[in-house]
Amino acid sequence: MALVVGWINKYRQMFHVRKGRRVAKFNDVEALVNQEGTIRRLGLIVEQCPDGSVRANVPRVQYHSTGGFSCGYSGSGPADLALSVLHALIEPPTIEAEEAVWQLDGRDLELALADAGRFSTTIGSPSTRINKLTWLLHQHFKETFISKMPQEGGYVPIAVIENWIVEQRQRLQAISGG
Repeated sequence: MALVVGWINKYRQMFHVRKGRRVAKFNDVEALVNQEGTIRRLGLIVEQCPDGSVRANVPRVQYHSTGGFSCGYSGSGPADLALSVLHALIEPPTIEAEEAVWQLDGRDLELALADAGRFSTTIGSPSTRINKLTWLLHQHFKETFISKMPQEGGYVPIAVIENWIVEQRQRLQAISGG
């Protein structure tokens, strides 16, 4: 799989956001980062601020780092960024859906138990309920994308992230017998 990560400055001119019927170019990364849900439309946008902090277009899930997001190395800030990206894209199942798994039997139960995406876990303080698949994949996502990104920031297209999630989910299901 080709890793598609580039400098955020290289992509500033490429971002397009639909406004009515016309397409407007976005040079203002801050506006993209601050818009809720842009990761689902555009992919991951990460930018280092003048004060050295890092921001991204995902709400923060704090677990590993008290200092915020980071990129460009394999540490706690990049781990929180990876966790936050996957949490934004992989919703935890409802409590009812999790309880329904235990009503299955035989091969249906085996298949359900092999799919980590059918369960959730609670992490952090304050407590955040996340999909178990998010938890299982976030360190690998960090190593694949976040740690290889320049410390100044970068961009990963949504199609690349979605394809990676599908591949990893299939790999986990094959390992666990699903």
